[in-house]
Amino acid sequence: MRDDRETIEITQSEAQRLVRNYKGYQFFTVHFVKRTNGKLRIMNCRKGVAKGLRGGALSFNPVEHNLEGVYDIPKAGQRCISLDEISRVAMCKKVYLIKN
Repeated sequence: MRDDRETIEITQSEAQRLVRNYKGYQFFTVHFVKRTNGKLRIMNCRKGVAKGLRGGALSFNPVEHNLEGVYDIPKAGQRCISLDEISRVAMCKKVYLIKN
C-alpha cells in the first residue's frame, strides 16, 4: 500500500454515497464482502465504462438491491459492488476506512 495517501474514517452510509456518486473515470479500489459466498473481495474498478455491455437489460434493478455497477479491470468485465458490505475504498489519493 502506498504511504502518501490520506486516510479518512467514514460511516457505511458515507461510503455508499461516495461510491454511488463518484463521477470520475479514474480507477479506484474497493474492499467488500461478497453476498454469494461471504468472502472478502478486493476489486480494482472504474465507473462509466461501456465496454462489455451487450445491450440487454438486467433482470433486476441494482439500486433496489443496493448494488453499484462498475467495470472490473483485472477480470475485464462488468460487475456489481455490494454497497452494504464495503470495508475500504481507495480513490483520488485518499483511503476511506469504514468504522463499525
